[in-house]
Formats: sequence, C-alpha cells, structure tokens
Amino acid sequence: MVGAPQALLPYIHERGEMMDKRLRDVIDAIDYYELLRMKKDLESGGHHLKQFLGEEIKKRQMMHQVLCSVCGTDIDPYSTSTSTLMFGPDDFKKKATFCGKDCLEYFIKNMEGMKKASSPKTQIDSSQV
Repeated sequence: MVGAPQALLPYIHERGEMMDKRLRDVIDAIDYYELLRMKKDLESGGHHLKQFLGEEIKKRQMMHQVLCSVCGTDIDPYSTSTSTLMFGPDDFKKKATFCGKDCLEYFIKNMEGMKKASSPKTQIDSSQV
C-alpha cells in the first residue's frame, strides 16, 4: 500500500489485497485532521492508536453469538450456563457459543470424530491383505 505508515505495513501484507482495499476505504472515510492526529500519534510510538485498537478488539471479542452453534437456540448473553469456545490455529481463530454443557460436549465429540475420519489410516487390516 503506497503511503501507508510503516507501523501498518506488516498487517496489510499478511492478508493481501482485500485488507489493502478495506483499510483504504476506512482511511478515505477519516477526516483530514483526524488523519494528521493519527500520523502524529504513530510517529510518537502510536500509544493512543494501540490503546484504541486494543479496546475495540477486546469489546468485539466479548460479544456473544446470538445463536447456539449446535442447536440454534437463542443465547442469553447474561446467562451463566452459556459457554464460548475459541479454537483453530493462531492465524485463523474461530469462535463458537453454546447454550449449555450438552451442546458443548456434542460439538467437541463431533470435532474429535472429524479429526479421526480425516486422518490417514496407519494400520493395515490383516484380513484385507
């Protein structure tokens, strides 16, 4: 991305062109004077921008899904019986919310079954030889 602050370049190149376009759209929507304030903050270490982005990410991570990932029932965000599971590799985390322990257990058992089904067979059945 031409003209991007050096602090943003690693994030832009990780996701490729789509990240470049979305970030460009966001920057185009920001007021000129706000851009100057952001540039000044980045030049002085970017502490305010880091704090703002950190708070926004934390707020979005705290949001629950509105439906259970297994049975599809509505999730009450204030219920103490709901569970949220984050899984996947570090660069592609996924989040699933469950209305109760039974749905969480069902989901985990199905994930284990999918792993076993997708792994190659290492033993040869002697009756087939």
